Amino acid sequence: MFQSKIKYYQFSRSKGFTYLDVIYGLTVILIILGVIFGSIRMIEKRLRENQLIVLADSFANKIFDEVRLRKFDENIASIVENGLTVNLGTENEDINDWSTLDDIDDFHGITATDAAFPGLETNVTVDYVNLDTDLSTINLSVIPTVLKRVQLDVNHPLFDNPIRYSTII
Repeated sequence: MFQSKIKYYQFSRSKGFTYLDVIYGLTVILIILGVIFGSIRMIEKRLRENQLIVLADSFANKIFDEVRLRKFDENIASIVENGLTVNLGTENEDINDWSTLDDIDDFHGITATDAAFPGLETNVTVDYVNLDTDLSTINLSVIPTVLKRVQLDVNHPLFDNPIRYSTII
């Protein structure tokens, strides 16, 4: 009679789940859901960063297009008498109205934003450069030259570091 009770007890115990089994099962399910949710969030963040990089590229190209429209030095016609522009930056131009900027050096020191590119901001730096064809290098110059490097640092609150674009004009 004692053995039959043990068999009955073992048989009845295997018919259901204990609370401990349910807690273990729910814990495993929650861990799996956490991993899946974390993966989705990481993919979403990378997708957002990639979209911002594409926007930053478009924004930089827009600024470079504006700079290329004014790729000359305003003293180029009278270079023998006046020399090249010594001081980079605006002279009498309105920094907020780009249509008043008349040459490339006026862009030096500008911080630009555009409503078409929300959250993006760029700082423009213009420097004189020398081209060394023997060594295939470009060096910054203190003396005014006809070559200028335009550098953009595009920033967004989600970027860890600004994205730097540069061109020689």
